[in-house]
Amino acid sequence: MSESRSKTTFAQSLITGSVAGATEVLVDHPLWVIKTRIQSGDPFTFDHRTLYRGILPNAASMIPSTALQVGFNQGLQDILYKDKKEISNTQRLSSAFLAGVGSSLVSCPTERIMTYQGQQKNGFLEAGKKITKQGGYRSLLTGLPATAFREGMFAGSFLGVTPILKKQIQPFCPNESSASLAAGMSAGIGATISSQGFDTVKTIQQAANFNKPVSFFGGLKDLYAKHGVYGFFKGGIPRGARVMSAVTIMGFVTDKMETKFKEHNNKEPTLNINKLKIS
Repeated sequence: MSESRSKTTFAQSLITGSVAGATEVLVDHPLWVIKTRIQSGDPFTFDHRTLYRGILPNAASMIPSTALQVGFNQGLQDILYKDKKEISNTQRLSSAFLAGVGSSLVSCPTERIMTYQGQQKNGFLEAGKKITKQGGYRSLLTGLPATAFREGMFAGSFLGVTPILKKQIQPFCPNESSASLAAGMSAGIGATISSQGFDTVKTIQQAANFNKPVSFFGGLKDLYAKHGVYGFFKGGIPRGARVMSAVTIMGFVTDKMETKFKEHNNKEPTLNINKLKIS
């Protein structure tokens, strides 16, 4: 099964991703805080000051990260499939996954600082300075492989799985909003299950003491030894709620904005007779 090529530009894709990311953070930031506190062993809280701490850095991370995911996805399709009028579902999923992996270079260091910020109750910039002072600039990329896999799964879901499912659902559900909601929720469940373990290991790595760093495989082994399979799903309920919400929100916003951009790009320029000059 094939999907028609997007007619949006790279710049338009960046704008689309930025708006989708900003919308998601405004709605879902408290769920990220709850998930991270559970995974790192901090006490549960409903204190609004704690739940909204770090929302601006989160937005500063999510907006460029999502912009890069949508932009990279567009760019990869233009490069890899430039001679194709249509791309297959497999090709769509592959480009979305790779776009997510690329975006981890932005999301990983930001989440590293946000995790440390939550532990130390520092400001974002102060937390970043302390991390680089104790561990050097390389420590900002702690948990990068796990973050890359997680972001690949996430981007593959909202840029690949959601539109594919929506197309399959629409013949049975004529209402477009309902079809988008069903597709987004279904894709979000899949994204949660496939990426939860990577997200948990990433959080453990980033929350570890500087004197006792945890490697990716070390985190996997230690987590399984202590908690078994269940350990990989620590914080799964709040994260699952956020991922399902995020995939639905971002998929919906991306779909609407891409449709508007395509309509704009496909408009034929009209000839204004009043501006013609007779020589």
